[in-house]
Amino acid sequence: MTTTVKNQNEFFLYYAFREIGIIGMLSIDEDGTDSSDYEDLTLNMSQENQDSLTAGDYGSALYLKVHAKPQGELPMVVVVSGTDQADATITKDITIPARTQVAQCVLVTDPGWKTITSVLAKATQPSNHAITQGVQLALVMFPQKSDFITTGKGGLINFDHGFSWKPGSTSKPIPNKFNPTDHYKRQRGENSLSISQAYTVFGQSLEFLRDRDVTILAEGHEDGSAQIFEKRYFSFVRLNVPLSAGADGADLSMEAEGHFRDMFIVE
Repeated sequence: MTTTVKNQNEFFLYYAFREIGIIGMLSIDEDGTDSSDYEDLTLNMSQENQDSLTAGDYGSALYLKVHAKPQGELPMVVVVSGTDQADATITKDITIPARTQVAQCVLVTDPGWKTITSVLAKATQPSNHAITQGVQLALVMFPQKSDFITTGKGGLINFDHGFSWKPGSTSKPIPNKFNPTDHYKRQRGENSLSISQAYTVFGQSLEFLRDRDVTILAEGHEDGSAQIFEKRYFSFVRLNVPLSAGADGADLSMEAEGHFRDMFIVE
């Protein structure tokens, strides 16, 4: 029996000059409960974004991203503690599902955070730290949608006719005689992406973004509708944008290629 699946889903591409906010990083050690496991990274952000975080107008919600090493065969419970806009204490338990892959993001349910004081693995969860040891979780906040659609802040990449990305492999296979993969060695991956676009006018083209650091949002829509099934954010994207003028009246087109630092998947 043959099964046919109708798939007219497509991605809308947006860019923003505002960076993704990496607020902190939790590295799971043998017990996962030491406060020193959480590293506050807000001081690594630009002053503009630090001020925006403090003012509460950076984004609408916090997420925990599996940053390195997929989650193990059991779920992991993470305790996020901080304060709300009225300086009252907030504590939330967040479950990272089993087998969560690197780049997936889990919503931290309360959007009213003002400060974060700690992010810890819950001590009372099942004893699965041996499985989760080495997992890194990044506490992140994404720019608001207005940052991607407001002139001077970002915009929609119109007339695109091709978008692809390639996360670099961090595992290098090591052969042993005729065994092509005896084991894997960790290596630095190189993340790349490419975007094709028909040229219209300079200020609305990929050429306008050449050699600038931008955040790309790929927003997946179901069958041409307003329903969004997935969002992918690409941080610190920098593009090289060669143009091609076709013969016999063909449209001017761009085949932009570049690199990105991290990818974030929000479902």
